[in-house]
Amino acid sequence: MTVPQPQLFVDVNERVTLGPKVSSPANIDLRIDYFATHADNIHKALSKNGVAALTTHFLQRYQGLSKSVTENKPLRIEETPDEGRVSIFGSYAIENPWKKSGTGKAANQRVSFSIADRDLVNDLAPLKPNEQRTNDIFLGPPRILRRRLEFNMPRPWDASHSLDVDEKKGLRYKKSIVPIHSMQIVQEQELTISALTLPATSAGDYERIVQKIVDLPVLSVSSAVKGDKLVHNGGSRNSNARIAIYIIWMILVLLSMLAGSFH
Repeated sequence: MTVPQPQLFVDVNERVTLGPKVSSPANIDLRIDYFATHADNIHKALSKNGVAALTTHFLQRYQGLSKSVTENKPLRIEETPDEGRVSIFGSYAIENPWKKSGTGKAANQRVSFSIADRDLVNDLAPLKPNEQRTNDIFLGPPRILRRRLEFNMPRPWDASHSLDVDEKKGLRYKKSIVPIHSMQIVQEQELTISALTLPATSAGDYERIVQKIVDLPVLSVSSAVKGDKLVHNGGSRNSNARIAIYIIWMILVLLSMLAGSFH
């Protein structure tokens, strides 16, 4: 049996902009492009329940982040039948996004903000625990699901590159975190399913990948605080300042030497 090439089913782009103070709201801009059967499902939901139901559904996506989540602008839905695509555009304000970290005095000294995946996490069903499997694992149609989460920080932030790729023939999951520059961090995920089934002997590999999708895609940032101010944590910012001063000093010395050579 010929297995079709994987098609892009879901492409998620979330942009989070955090304000300069602990009390500043966070703004989230969302775009999700649905294709193939996923686009059909959104179209059917829109036809059956209307825009109001979809508005509530996507608003609930972020209600776990804060007690107060509001729309910056009305949800926009764009259907492109020629491309088999339905696009969702949303924009949200998250009041008091930062949560105190730790307990006691520590809770007054650090805060954190976290956002989790809501798109890839439910695509593959976990297997029954301790099941002695004899049948193949059904994966569904070959497909690709992507998510890009962009964090725009209020000040230079320490972050490190990371890359995790887990692959079994027919199933591949990739997650990366990339600091684009000192004030922007990007997390990318991609799930590629290129087979219709996996053999029962691959149950362990399947469960491992599913668990990674469930456990890993939470991006969290934290900061020391002083009153309502986010305080830089670590020495990178000061080190960068010292390096900049040293470079300026070296340039001045070099210019002085060059000027002296012309006399």
